Amino acid sequence: MVFKKSGIDPGARQAAFIKKVEDYGTGVWRHSFTDAGDLISQLEAALADAAEALQPVASTSLTSPVSVPWLEETPGIYTGAGTVLETDVVPTEATRPIPAASFGDLRRTIADAGHNHGVFELGQAIDFTVDETAVIARARREGRRPEAGIRVRRNRDVSVWESLPTAPMLGAVLDEAQFARRVARDLRVAAVLGDIDSEKAAIAVGFNDVSMLGIRTSTGVA
Repeated sequence: MVFKKSGIDPGARQAAFIKKVEDYGTGVWRHSFTDAGDLISQLEAALADAAEALQPVASTSLTSPVSVPWLEETPGIYTGAGTVLETDVVPTEATRPIPAASFGDLRRTIADAGHNHGVFELGQAIDFTVDETAVIARARREGRRPEAGIRVRRNRDVSVWESLPTAPMLGAVLDEAQFARRVARDLRVAAVLGDIDSEKAAIAVGFNDVSMLGIRTSTGVA
């Protein structure tokens, strides 16, 4: 639930943030309040609405196989340098295709979601590929910045990928806590971008090139 205080005179950065939140196409609905008492008086109803809208996620068994659009099967999407963690969210029911005419706006939405959730770093150059089937945003590896990208296909499945950090002489190192955080982040990105239009979706997580992948243990890296 978003509330904005009335009668304020925001600075430039805050004004830009407010404009982003209130954006008609990509923002959210927000309420207004005048003072603390007014805000408190609105909270009970607002929290009740939020509780009704937020439903817990429940897992179920797949009733039929799901075709996962692994990026490795599409040459040229990423360079494949090092180990790449990929998360795919695929609708398991029929969905309405994303209109190709909206792909231009989708580029901005993908860039914003990538920056807001940490897939792309501030100042990192993003290359876009747009065709009749998908919009792909990709940031190349640059110094210590990892390679990362987001793809949204017309059938509304979402793919998020990022190369794993490397250690000298060891290659990529998988940290379980970091792995869990990245997958959770990827799912948040998919929720923002997918507009999945389906009550059920399959989640697939995989690695590309595990030949030099190590796992951090209490005694070192294995």
